[in-house]
Amino acid sequence: QAFIVCKALTDVSLPGMTGSIGDYAFKECEKLQTVSLPAVTGDIGTGAFNGCIALTSLSLPAVTGSIGAYAFYSCIVLPTVSLPLATGSIGENAFYWCGKLQTVNLPAITGSIGENAFSGCEKLKEIDLPLAAGESDFMNDDGMETGTIAPNAFSGCGELEKANLPLATGSIGKEAFRNCEKLKEIDLPKANYSIGQSAFD
Repeated sequence: QAFIVCKALTDVSLPGMTGSIGDYAFKECEKLQTVSLPAVTGDIGTGAFNGCIALTSLSLPAVTGSIGAYAFYSCIVLPTVSLPLATGSIGENAFYWCGKLQTVNLPAITGSIGENAFSGCEKLKEIDLPLAAGESDFMNDDGMETGTIAPNAFSGCGELEKANLPLATGSIGKEAFRNCEKLKEIDLPKANYSIGQSAFD
């Protein structure tokens, strides 16, 4: 919570900072526009950038860990996310309601995709997670394991046209792709095809 609710903070550049980004580190820094942490190598903590409603530029090229729950929740003007070395999982609500998010580059993610992870990303056109394969520990309302793609993971991504998850081995949670009205192509060749209620409704 190092910079939590720093209302006047607009730019962060810490080129020598290593390690992880702690939970709620920049939560509700409402004027924060640019973040450059080129040497940070660990995880992005829970709610780390939650509510950074002015954030437009994010540089975290060395992050190798997971993306915590609510990490970028309601970063409503963030246009792109590139974490080329991140290898863990994507937590629940990690990018929930990032309404301007168009591009996501997470080529090394190997874990699961949490509940509501990209829900409400209305401008997101394509999601490419070529190594995501881990089993999910999220449960549906009946207490059954949902598999790799958790419920509502991409719900409300109205512009989403293509989803590429070639190594995903679990099931598709309920409402995972609900209201993805423009979805034309989905690549899940290794999924076990247990498809939840209203997954593609």
